[in-house]
Amino acid sequence: MTELERKVLDAAREWLTERSPRDATEKALFAAVARAYPEDLDVRETCDCGEECDECPTAAQVEAMIERCERESTPIAEAV
Repeated sequence: MTELERKVLDAAREWLTERSPRDATEKALFAAVARAYPEDLDVRETCDCGEECDECPTAAQVEAMIERCERESTPIAEAV
């Protein structure tokens, strides 16, 4: 991996934790980065907020969000 490729991936990983995807392109990027770097996702099961954390989403909630982004970023084929 080149230095430029590493920088792009690092920026995408940082974006993953700082933003919420809005359009189909951002949703596709979010899903791809989340699948490539699952350890970067903050989930309740691995957070260090404390035993009674209600702020972090569960792993199941994050998975559902990723799946929703994947669905919403996939273009619907036009009928022929």
